[in-house]
Amino acid sequence: MEPQDKNSAMFDLVEQWQHSGMSQISFCNINQIKFATFNYWLKKYRQKKSFSSSPVFASVHIDKETSSPVKPRIEIELDESVIIRVY
Repeated sequence: MEPQDKNSAMFDLVEQWQHSGMSQISFCNINQIKFATFNYWLKKYRQKKSFSSSPVFASVHIDKETSSPVKPRIEIELDESVIIRVY
């Protein structure tokens, strides 16, 4: 079985479990899969789902009348050499 096919098959099993309402152990026993193996694929499934979701951005609006051109309104310090300032 190709690695992509195995991923797809195991992810399908995880989704079947999610919709089954069964405990993980019961689902594994019925589907003849080791509990540790199922948990490995469940972890991979959750990682894939968290990485595949679109990043969320928020817009920031600053009223020009109240902002000062001298003093930053927002300052983000990533480390000593990288500082992001929004005026």
